[in-house]
Amino acid sequence: MTCSMIRRTGATLRMGFVAFVTLSGFAFHIGAAAAQQVTVSMVGGTYGDVVEASIVKPLEVAKLKVTSAIEPHPVRLTKLVTERGQPGSYDVVQFPDYFMYQANAYGLLQELDSSRIKAWNGIEPAFRRPYDVPHIFSAAVIVYDPARVSPAPTSFAVFWDPKYKGRVGALDFMFPQWLWMASTQVGNTTNHDFDKGWEKLKALKDAGLQTFPTQEALDSAMKSGEVWLSLNYRARAVQLAKAGMSVKTVVPKEGAWPVSFSFAIPMNAQHKDAAYTFLNAVLAPQAQLAAAEKIYYAPVVAGTKLPPELESLVDFTPDEVKRFVNVDFAYVAKNTPAWQQRWEEQIK
Repeated sequence: MTCSMIRRTGATLRMGFVAFVTLSGFAFHIGAAAAQQVTVSMVGGTYGDVVEASIVKPLEVAKLKVTSAIEPHPVRLTKLVTERGQPGSYDVVQFPDYFMYQANAYGLLQELDSSRIKAWNGIEPAFRRPYDVPHIFSAAVIVYDPARVSPAPTSFAVFWDPKYKGRVGALDFMFPQWLWMASTQVGNTTNHDFDKGWEKLKALKDAGLQTFPTQEALDSAMKSGEVWLSLNYRARAVQLAKAGMSVKTVVPKEGAWPVSFSFAIPMNAQHKDAAYTFLNAVLAPQAQLAAAEKIYYAPVVAGTKLPPELESLVDFTPDEVKRFVNVDFAYVAKNTPAWQQRWEEQIK
């Protein structure tokens, strides 16, 4: 059965294509979904390709008709708001964690019945929330050029090392992560009090911090040798390394800022049983493996089997996960406007 696609313009995740992987046991498990249908709103690009190949196609083999609405996150969130109180267009929605928090805070998402999610107890506790099912995760870590940065860094303090003056690059849209990181250098060990980091960021700016508007611009600067160090997602660094760039990553002693991409059921979903079938497919082994193999994000289900070399590149040890900052999205949302203005005025 062919998946119908609703194509809209918007931002997409830029990563690699995945071939269709099937698992007979998985198809048998959802075989009872015959004659059902589900509409899923998500981003497109290569992330969408991964979802289509490793989640949608196995479901269609099992006779679940999946309609994929491809659109950027703000469009999806706005539509959920405008359709509040009436039959919804979507049965499942996909967001990164911050947008998903907003959708839930607006009262747009159902609280999930975890008994209907087969792998619920296997989800890494750091990403187990009552309103969504995570698909993949990574974390903002130190990304560095091992040919130019030696010894390998173990702390965020490396960004202020005079040896690397003018060689540190930051993405503008990651200003909350940079502010949190800077606050750890003045003793902050909480998931609040990020404002303590402004003076450290100003010192870093005075030492030649370079800022970049897009991921591609930062990538180019690292490739050319203009930038040697950055705070970026491990998944992105692995993509660059696979493309031939000299980059490595490390989770420093202060920790890392996690990011996850998840699916949820809107409050006004019209096909809720089929939506739960889709959520179970998100956690299926082939969906977890495909994301790791093709876009280099770590699986959220504990015990997912990855090839050893791939696991060493994309995944995080239990000790590293314990050091993740427990992001308080309400705190971040409240302060983001002021932080962004100050970043643009003082750091950018």
